[in-house]
Amino acid sequence: MKKSPSIGIDIVSIPRIENLYNKYGDRFINRIFTKNEQIYCEKQARKYHSYAARFAAKEAFIKTIGKGIFAYKDIEVIIDEEGSPSINIVNSQYLREFKDKALLLSVSHDKDYAIASVLMI
Repeated sequence: MKKSPSIGIDIVSIPRIENLYNKYGDRFINRIFTKNEQIYCEKQARKYHSYAARFAAKEAFIKTIGKGIFAYKDIEVIIDEEGSPSINIVNSQYLREFKDKALLLSVSHDKDYAIASVLMI
């Protein structure tokens, strides 16, 4: 497990997420994304971009902390009132120690790719 400060970054192919969504449907979505994330993404005009950005954020967070035993749904991307994304740690004994860390998240997406970086200080 990495100590602060630490940084992680990830890039995801949006068509890959769209293919997984279309192939596995709810099995894929329910395994990776929280209900709040699903509600947010399904309301977006480009929902696959939003899902891909959240997947990239979860992967970037995992790289920030190092490997561990937890589910993707233990890591939730939330949007604050100003529209800024952040990491919310949900129901995980392993990740509990990171709840008090400052976690800075940046996400972006374009035509075919979504990218996210997480800085833990």
